[in-house]
Amino acid sequence: MNENRPVRTGRMFAGILLLTAVAVPVLAYVWETLNRLLSGIIEFERIAWTLPALVLLIAILKLLGRAARAWTGVPADDTGESERPA
Repeated sequence: MNENRPVRTGRMFAGILLLTAVAVPVLAYVWETLNRLLSGIIEFERIAWTLPALVLLIAILKLLGRAARAWTGVPADDTGESERPA
């Protein structure tokens, strides 16, 4: 972690809360659309609205992942794997 920039718990909590407040309704909409499709109910207008919602959900999850890495101090290029033996 960067020694000059301490983690602020309040700011971290607010960020998680904001991302969750946006992501949960989007996830619920995408989930309901998937349920309807699997039930055989095909609504093209709903599918048309779901595609941008899915892109938004993926963007939110990427943003949350980056924020979590910044809060924990894990570098972005660290995959978590140790060096492989030869």
